[in-house]
Amino acid sequence: MELILTTPDALAEIVEQAVRKCQRKQNLPAETISARLNLQAAVDFLNQEGFPISRSKLYKLTAEGKIPHHKFGHRLVFERDALAVWAEAQLRSRSDGTDARAAIARSARKKAKH
Repeated sequence: MELILTTPDALAEIVEQAVRKCQRKQNLPAETISARLNLQAAVDFLNQEGFPISRSKLYKLTAEGKIPHHKFGHRLVFERDALAVWAEAQLRSRSDGTDARAAIARSARKKAKH
């Protein structure tokens, strides 16, 4: 019996690659591979869903606790469904002017203080 040492991250990658390989053999769509996304996959997913975002903006949103995510050690992990719901809510609030009204109110408060 051969003993193989690996890190949890490397093991997760090995398992994910094996799942992808099995799904390709069964002709399953790539979206069914995992409901969990790493940072870059989350950026790609959000951009595909019509919510343009950069890696740095996503980091900022996680640091501020404004986007659903989990931390495992130093790794950020996102749930695909939770991101879709969050992005939909963000796009909806932009379209109804909520963000614009909030920005105008903040600007007015700053001017009133000076």
